[in-house]
Amino acid sequence: METTCHALWRCKRLKTIRKDWELLVPAYGGDNSNFFDFVFDYFSRMTGKQKELFYVLLWRIWFNRNSYAHGATPVEVSRMIGWSKMFLHDYQSINRKREKEKEKAKSTDCSNLRWYPLEKDLYKSNCGAVIDNKNRRVGVALSS
Repeated sequence: METTCHALWRCKRLKTIRKDWELLVPAYGGDNSNFFDFVFDYFSRMTGKQKELFYVLLWRIWFNRNSYAHGATPVEVSRMIGWSKMFLHDYQSINRKREKEKEKAKSTDCSNLRWYPLEKDLYKSNCGAVIDNKNRRVGVALSS
């Protein structure tokens, strides 16, 4: 029976990942069988950014392993750390942008907003549609 520690870190197929990772964080020297001890020891020596990357890397290893088990072609192990860095960077960039947009929306003062009629020769229209699959009908409305 395979242990979690073996599947996510100690498997010989993951040797390239371990070597690349150990350039960032020194190798773990404790018991290989207990994954929680392994992660705890590693985390005690990692920065916050290293922990974030490590989480994504473990997720990618697990995803790759499951994909392979279900017949997909596995991703090259040598590309997993690079992929994890890119994924984490993209994820964090998108979330920073969303946070800025939320802050901007919160700071917008809506108390002064008023309705103004459109300029001459401009029209605004709204439309809506409803699909009733049960009775096989479609309703469309257009208003101006």
